[in-house]
Amino acid sequence: MEYQWDEATVPFWRDIEALAAEHEVRVCIEMHPHNLVFNPATLKRLVERVSATHIGAELDPSHLFWQGIDPVAAIEDLGPLR
Repeated sequence: MEYQWDEATVPFWRDIEALAAEHEVRVCIEMHPHNLVFNPATLKRLVERVSATHIGAELDPSHLFWQGIDPVAAIEDLGPLR
């Protein structure tokens, strides 16, 4: 799993972060159980590893319910990503 983070995910999202910053937009990731970034913890991990300021969350509560995650708690947890 670390290979996916170190060799594929982080380099890809660093490029996306730079492009988003250049165009002054934010890119939102949908946390879905079938993705590498699937919950608040993995989204925060991505943001921290990329040093992102233009990457955030697209919130679909159904995907969080599916994982047993309280959407309100997720919003409170992810709020500082602004």
